[in-house]
Amino acid sequence: METFFSTFVATLYNEMLSLQLVELIAALLALAYVLLAAKQKIACWLCAFASSSLYVVIFWQAQLPYQAALNVFYVAMAIYGWLTWQRIDNNGEPMKVRELGALKHLFVVTGLSFICWGLLALQPQAELSVTHYLDTGTAVFSVFTTWLVVQKYLANWIYWIVINTAAVWLYASQSLYFTSVLFCLYVLMSVYGLISWRAALRDNTDTSIM
Repeated sequence: METFFSTFVATLYNEMLSLQLVELIAALLALAYVLLAAKQKIACWLCAFASSSLYVVIFWQAQLPYQAALNVFYVAMAIYGWLTWQRIDNNGEPMKVRELGALKHLFVVTGLSFICWGLLALQPQAELSVTHYLDTGTAVFSVFTTWLVVQKYLANWIYWIVINTAAVWLYASQSLYFTSVLFCLYVLMSVYGLISWRAALRDNTDTSIM
């Protein structure tokens, strides 16, 4: 364990020294997106658009095709999110945090699990590894979870806590240690987002959108 930890720290240090500017910018923009989303600031979608555009290239080069495709989806969702969060209701108020029924969650999780199984079945079984399962699972469930963010459903943060935890191992296995550390921060920020949105739901009010 000590040898693994020493190797991890040394590799992370060396990667940070040689880190390409594009990954650093993408990481900072991604952090800004999560923080602003937790605060319900519409500017989060601008950061999401820029960060996801950069990560399309990064993940494609890292041979994580589903993660690259996922970020293409994120680019589109950033535009959709920006437009959706600008909507106001008949009372002239912005969208508010809301909840999705447990039965609907069960239905969606079951459906997404079958989609993951179908995608994995398309790949040569002899080549499947934990990396393939995590790449597929995090990508598929992130699609649904991003929609939850756009629609301001509280449960999105619970999904992100699970997804981001799995992503930490996935990216570390591909030697993307800086991004792995980034997703450790995502887990913590997702907890913050859950607490913040739960308070907004309880008070039945939104924080101001800028």
